[in-house]
Amino acid sequence: MGITFEIPKHVEVGLISLDNKDLSQIATILKRVGLNKVTTFDSLDSSVDFIKSKPSALLIVDVRSRLETGLELLKDIKVDNETINFPIIPVVKAGEHLALLPTLRDYGVQEVVTMPLQATNLLQSITRTLACFLPGELESDIRAARAALAKGRIDDATLVLQRLSEKRRTIRTELGLSHVSLARNDLD
Repeated sequence: MGITFEIPKHVEVGLISLDNKDLSQIATILKRVGLNKVTTFDSLDSSVDFIKSKPSALLIVDVRSRLETGLELLKDIKVDNETINFPIIPVVKAGEHLALLPTLRDYGVQEVVTMPLQATNLLQSITRTLACFLPGELESDIRAARAALAKGRIDDATLVLQRLSEKRRTIRTELGLSHVSLARNDLD
């Protein structure tokens, strides 16, 4: 199944470089496709304030030069219950992304953008990331899991909830997985 999701024009995008690298190329691409609410941050604190005040936004973090600091930032964001489901796309050096993906996925990050930047890759990463965070998709998947449980199709419900939990861990997905465990009499 391909992505049929289009980037909503109202989405606010925050950009931050941990090493003061120029992010104007990314900002230009975003504005060219109609995303006019693009803010560039000069400090980690201001980007964290953005995350906490704009739950339906997106943050693009350039971690190329300060990888360890970038990973710590992602880890801090993804362990905070207020921001655990905030969509973030890290920018990394070409060639590093394959080695970093397992770690990034542990932090709930599914997409990365590599430098040198290609506009198509940036927009595809944003599209795939935002599609995972749509409330409509969450609701329809939870309804599908409930329907499968009601019909006794525990394996189907498990697959839906596990996939959903990998993309967007919420109280509702964790409760759904608990219901599946109870339906299987798996108390561990």
